[in-house]
Amino acid sequence: MHSDATTACEELDVRGARVTADVAGRGDDVVLCLHGFPDTRRTFRALLPTLARAGHRAVAPTLRGYEPATARGAADVTDLVDDVFATLDALGVARAHLVGHDWGAIVAQLAAAREPARVRSLVSLAIPPLGALPAALARRPTRLLPLAYILGFQLRARSVRALLARDMGAVDALWRRWSPGYELPDAERRALHAALAAPGVMAAGVGYYRDLVALWRPRTRALHALSRRPVRVPALYLAGGRDGCVPASAFGPALAATRFTGAGELQTLAGAGHFLHLE
Repeated sequence: MHSDATTACEELDVRGARVTADVAGRGDDVVLCLHGFPDTRRTFRALLPTLARAGHRAVAPTLRGYEPATARGAADVTDLVDDVFATLDALGVARAHLVGHDWGAIVAQLAAAREPARVRSLVSLAIPPLGALPAALARRPTRLLPLAYILGFQLRARSVRALLARDMGAVDALWRRWSPGYELPDAERRALHAALAAPGVMAAGVGYYRDLVALWRPRTRALHALSRRPVRVPALYLAGGRDGCVPASAFGPALAATRFTGAGELQTLAGAGHFLHLE
């Protein structure tokens, strides 16, 4: 058993797959931390011990597709949402707080919309309410420019080759553009590159971008309908004032267009970028 201040690596059985997770703390008050792209569960390395010292069991699983054991075979965004609840089952808890960054925030929002009874609260890092985001971006077309990379990701094979080329220079460029002024430590950058270079991982990460816009698929249309439901759990949205991916200016309009049955709060960290939890 690890102490509250120690982070341990564990394996969880999530719908038949062995998923690697970092865990700090103990007990039934679980905070599930979901990472984004291009990133790994290590993004929460500083947050987990802090949450554990506050009395929580903090768990950061590797999202499906981001390690070789789960990168084989087709998976979509619905699978990621299903994994949230399967992870809670594997941890032996009925409910948890959800903290998500980037893609993890998208998954956390969809999970809270689908089964609010199993979500104590939601913290969405760098992603405003998903259902209202397209309209908020369209109100000011310049907000769409930082998201142009998503169009390139629709050509999966080409984008995967580009991201892996030149010692992942394109990945490093995304980090610098999205969080100007923040420099990922060399050891963490090497660990990130190694994780993303594992067989099938980059293709899986890019594939989720394709799935999110595949409106001809019934499962994708169901997710979009889910994102437009009222937010029925206490929710906090954190925006980086210098975010070069999702502009902070999109958060206010998105929250204003979203119906909350409980608390819905926005906080903007003026000096932070997209990876605000690390900054």
